[in-house]
Amino acid sequence: MRDGSGKLRHFIGIFADITEHKAAGARIEFLAHHDALTGLPNRLVLRDSFQEALLHARQSQLRVALLFLDLDRFKTINDSLGHPAGDQLLEQTARRLKECVRTTDTVCREGGDEFLIVLANLRGPEEAVEVAQRILQRLSEPFEVDGRGLTTSCSIGISMFPDDGDDFDTLHKKADIAMYQSKKCGRSTYHFFTSLTPSDNLGCFEIETQLRTALERGELAVHFQPIVELESQRIVGAEALLRWHNALLGTVSPSQFIPVAEETGLIVSIGRWVLQQACQQAKAWQVHGHPVAVAVNISSVQIKRVDLVDLVRQVLRDTELPPHLLELELTESSLIENLQSNTDTVRQLVQLGVSLSIDDFGTGYSSLAYLKRFSVQKLKIDRSFVGDILTDKDDAAIVDAIIHLGRILSLHTVAEGVEDAEQAEQLRRSGCQFGQGFFFAKALPAHEFEALLDAQRACPVRRHDGTEARAARLTSAPEAG
Repeated sequence: MRDGSGKLRHFIGIFADITEHKAAGARIEFLAHHDALTGLPNRLVLRDSFQEALLHARQSQLRVALLFLDLDRFKTINDSLGHPAGDQLLEQTARRLKECVRTTDTVCREGGDEFLIVLANLRGPEEAVEVAQRILQRLSEPFEVDGRGLTTSCSIGISMFPDDGDDFDTLHKKADIAMYQSKKCGRSTYHFFTSLTPSDNLGCFEIETQLRTALERGELAVHFQPIVELESQRIVGAEALLRWHNALLGTVSPSQFIPVAEETGLIVSIGRWVLQQACQQAKAWQVHGHPVAVAVNISSVQIKRVDLVDLVRQVLRDTELPPHLLELELTESSLIENLQSNTDTVRQLVQLGVSLSIDDFGTGYSSLAYLKRFSVQKLKIDRSFVGDILTDKDDAAIVDAIIHLGRILSLHTVAEGVEDAEQAEQLRRSGCQFGQGFFFAKALPAHEFEALLDAQRACPVRRHDGTEARAARLTSAPEAG
């Protein structure tokens, strides 16, 4: 301000505090390139880092690895402890991942419980293995969430430049596929993408798309694997197993398409069809003089979404199959999931006259309480225990314990995955009544299975005690001998 003569007398200053404005701008800039929860770079930044790593790798004759990481059972943790606990776990996971890599590498949260990692300037895949192993070890250590100790694990898929592709989208897709391979291999492990058959590398979307019309196109088939009496090695039953051959995808493994069918709900219609086919075939064999029981797997999704008792009653009526020639295989987890409702369902199924068995016994709850509560007739010993009974004393002890439990409770025991004569003999000596596996036969089309039954009828077999083996069958109650 100046006076009348124009001389400068004083100043008037006007100011505004823009601290919050600048902070907000910085926050917006940060969120544009980072994950809000973990503070990790987002996928946009990861793509830029990948391109830089790719350029340098081409110039230096080096390699780049893309790791796709998914936390195991995160949904269970989130649902059980709440989203705040899940968020804490994700934040701590992000910090640990950053500890496992170099400053030249980039860790990104893909979304949910999925993370991506770009490993730059690698001399070979063994360096990616070292990082994956560090991550598995670090994430296996307990987390502290809401004042409590919590353990988890992760599954990792790895794709490599230039081996598996030379662009981000290709390597991302292949790392994703490899991660699902890790899930199938038992979780808490890593898996490199490999050029397997097309059906082994299918994504869930392709499987779901083709599976939706598989029944209409007649692509599904039911095969039957013999259940054999170990004492006489005569066929006494069969397990109905679903097979799928698609014109586009080839032969698709049940381990790939069954989980997709369960997740999408397609298992409801497919399961109904399998039950119908199995009962029709069992009735045809009975008419031809082969009254063998057929076992059908029941998914937990079917138990939840279908009136199982009504479905079984209707199929038995339509096919005119005697109820004792149908066996339903249920998993431990599916029975425990809704205890009261499932208790009623099991009781009504038993009243219908069908047999019930616990599939994969020993891998779940293995509770004596529910064995008493559910009127099952048979325990199927999981193949994971049977495979090493000759070399692993712990597995042998578990198998012996299950067989002894079955004997005490008057339940049949069936060993799955019997691969050779030594295993079969060991199981027989331990008191296991029945076996199933490639040693006896793979799952066969119905006409080939019936040929085995015809050959068996024409050729009596002697038991180990020298008496002639009769044609046994698994009924709703254990039979003597």
